[in-house]
Order: sequence, then structure tokens, then C-alpha cells
Amino acid sequence: MEQKFEQIYNQLQEMYEELSDVTSNREEIQVYIDQEKLDIKRALQKIKNGHYGFCENSGQPIPYEWVEQLPTIQTLDDWDQCIQHYGRKSFY
Repeated sequence: MEQKFEQIYNQLQEMYEELSDVTSNREEIQVYIDQEKLDIKRALQKIKNGHYGFCENSGQPIPYEWVEQLPTIQTLDDWDQCIQHYGRKSFY
């Protein structure tokens, strides 16, 4: 595991543990919880395998600043979708 991703790895593990203790009676909310847990598990596995921080579509590196802010990011397009959805751009 790359040293620069150790902190992100630890944060993702903590997030996964916290989400594992959460359930919702509302199915539409539980879907989001379950999806986030899957995304976290995927990111943790990618860190272990040395594939973390690369776009799953193009193979290009994802800027580290993006990874810090959106640790479950899978593609470069995910960043654009996040900006469109939340309407804020990075300071970088």
C-alpha cells in the first residue's frame, strides 16, 4: 500500500465500520447505505491491490486532491458528476 493512501485507507475502514452499524427502515435510504458500503469495500480493495487512484475507464491517474475529497471515486467522470450534483468546485 502506498504511504500516501494509508490515511485514506484508515478513514475508509472507519467509515465502513460506522455504516455497518447503520440500518434504515426506509428502503430508499438503505439502498444508499448499501451502495456506499460497496463503494468503500471496492476502494479498500483497490488500495490493497495498488490500483487505487486510477480511472477505471481510462487508466489515467485521478488527481490526489480529488481522491482526498471523494475517496470512493472510481472514474474521472465521477468528479464532474459530483460537481454538477453539489454545485461546488474544488479549491485546487
